[in-house]
Amino acid sequence: MNLYNGTTLLATNSAKPALLEQDLAGVTDLFGIGDVEELVLDPNWIIGAYPSSLAPTSATFTLTTTGGAVYTATATLDAGSAAVLAAAEVTAADAAVETAEGSNLQADVDTAQGLVTALPAGTVKDALQARLSAIVLGDPTLTIYSPNIDVAWAGYPANTVFQTNVNLIGGFTLPDFSSVVIRLYNGTTLLATNSAKPALLEQDLAGVTDLFGIGDAADPTADPNWIIGAYSPSLAPTSATFTLTTTGGAVYTATATP
Repeated sequence: MNLYNGTTLLATNSAKPALLEQDLAGVTDLFGIGDVEELVLDPNWIIGAYPSSLAPTSATFTLTTTGGAVYTATATLDAGSAAVLAAAEVTAADAAVETAEGSNLQADVDTAQGLVTALPAGTVKDALQARLSAIVLGDPTLTIYSPNIDVAWAGYPANTVFQTNVNLIGGFTLPDFSSVVIRLYNGTTLLATNSAKPALLEQDLAGVTDLFGIGDAADPTADPNWIIGAYSPSLAPTSATFTLTTTGGAVYTATATP
């Protein structure tokens, strides 16, 4: 028997000879999220690992006769069970996020993140993810760079250099992340994108800051910490979006406005 979530294989259990010798007209088996592979405990089944936190959406039964013919059947989770299971998963994720919000501890954030990631896409998941992002990323800002306010600076006309900043909270530092990307927008128009280099991500810092200048050309080498993206429009930004991806793959975002 194979359990799937969509096309993702979650777990596989196989009947032992002891079960196949029984004069039964059907088979039944249990799968538990978190099961480890177990070859001897169950007298009738070889238990496969179920390491995922995802609930199954289907089960496939594959039976091969002694003559070699193969028969398959698929079952899907009934709507009532699915609704109950989904509600329980949301409740558990919400409770874990609330715990993380109260503790601001990275371990609690990681636990909550695993439960939120396992939820199906939708507004509930998005809302819980936003709450987690607010624990990890604090005080995002977008301002005109102070030496450039109303005066030219370093060859830039007045009020054309913008400073972005976001703080890391909950015990996180830059080595906890594999990617940091900052994007400037005017409304929905993307103006420029800067990406952190490994040299920056290796620094034990609890925040990131970067400058964007109208008219900047793309330059992957000039700055030791940032891959500078082109900023060709003459528009000033109305928002900055920070997207940080942890080494474990969790993605946190924050947005700043002037």
